[in-house]
Amino acid sequence: MAEARLDDDRDPARPAPPDPGAHAVRDRRRSDRARVVEVVALLGGAALIPVLFWQYLDVYLAFFGEQNVASPADGTRYVVTATACVALLLVGTGAAIIGEHTRAVVAGTALLAVGLVAAVLFAVPSDRFAVDPPDNRPGPDYVPCYSGSGDCPGG
Repeated sequence: MAEARLDDDRDPARPAPPDPGAHAVRDRRRSDRARVVEVVALLGGAALIPVLFWQYLDVYLAFFGEQNVASPADGTRYVVTATACVALLLVGTGAAIIGEHTRAVVAGTALLAVGLVAAVLFAVPSDRFAVDPPDNRPGPDYVPCYSGSGDCPGG
């Protein structure tokens, strides 16, 4: 009986140890998928950066005469293109981070910065990100208070 235990040291109630090769295959497959996603997303996002510039020129380039005014359709087209550009660059950079591809992370980060700058510079309409100054006009209930009149609230 003691000999049987020495020959078969595996306990039937205990699961078999994990196969290290299976983990390597799964990790490699995950890395391959991340590589495909990062390449497709980064190339797609990078391709949309010149499209933003082209759309800006399409709306505002005028050699003679008055400059064109952006239509609501032009603004919608810009929003769709800029959102797709930034989203693809974010997905590609995230896939590079997951896949632990250092060069692709650096390239994705640089492309993301360029894409964000292009989205702001080539905005349609061009004043999309302009902030209007606050309205400082007095309201309808405003009563002016003149110095020395004694009618001012609060003293």
